[in-house]
Amino acid sequence: VYPQGKITLLAGEKNLALHFVTIPEWHTYWKNSGDSGAAPLLQLENANFQIVKMLWSFPKRISVEGITNYGYENESLLLLETDLKDSQRPEGSLNLEILVCKVECIPYITTLKIPQNNQQAFIDQLLEKHPLPLDSPNSFQLDLIQE
Repeated sequence: VYPQGKITLLAGEKNLALHFVTIPEWHTYWKNSGDSGAAPLLQLENANFQIVKMLWSFPKRISVEGITNYGYENESLLLLETDLKDSQRPEGSLNLEILVCKVECIPYITTLKIPQNNQQAFIDQLLEKHPLPLDSPNSFQLDLIQE
């Protein structure tokens, strides 16, 4: 909990999720923040797994004093897919650095302990509320057709 909102780390069956909630008029940034800002930085500590993929909920365009950014107001979800095995529970902690902004930004740096209880049902509820984009390739091919 911080003055501008709350961040909760959730542990599911084979994934983790970061649930961000900000108070009105404050926002956080997406992985591609736009003209200013910065994406959240994550680092595992003493973990028994690796993060293999980060899935971001859809961002929105946020304009602040003529600068266009991409991020989240009110509530968002970042799903972290892991390489956990079926019977394995996640252990360790997650170091997080995030900017929380209104006009000026405040860096928020914390270490979140990974919860031991399975919160997959709550993660599934959040996924219904905050859909994730479908997988898309990181590259594409253009074929030129000459007539």
